[in-house]
Amino acid sequence: MLHSVMDGVSIGLGFQVGSHVGLMVAAAVISHDFTDGMNTATVMLRHRNSTAKAVFFLVLDALAPIVGLLATLAFSFSARWLGIYLGVLAGFLLYIGAADILPEAHSPRASGWAVVMTVAGSLSAFLLSRFI
Repeated sequence: MLHSVMDGVSIGLGFQVGSHVGLMVAAAVISHDFTDGMNTATVMLRHRNSTAKAVFFLVLDALAPIVGLLATLAFSFSARWLGIYLGVLAGFLLYIGAADILPEAHSPRASGWAVVMTVAGSLSAFLLSRFI
C-alpha cells in the first residue's frame, strides 16, 4: 500500500512541475497500477485468503494513490527537488526493468508471448508519451 501511496505522491508532484509532466506521470502510474491490483489479488488468493478479504485489499490498493495525490496538496517542492525525486524514481523503475523483468522475459521458461507483450507495452508507452 505504501508503494501505491508513493505512486500518488509522484502524480501530485508531477502536476506541481506542470500539467504536461503530471499527465505523463499519471499515465505511467495508472498503467503500472493496473498490474499492482492484479498482484494484490493474486497474492491474497494464492495464500488462501477469502475473496472478500482480497477485494478489501484490492480496494485499499486502489485508494492508496488517491491518498498520496491528496497529500501533495499539503506541501510543495521546488522544481529542482521535484526533478530529483522523479529522476530517482525513474532510475529505480529502469533498474527493476533491466535487472529483473528483462532477464525474466528472456529466461528459458518464459514464453515468446511474454517477450511480445513486453515490446508491445514499451511501444505503447513510447507512443503515449508522444501524444501527451
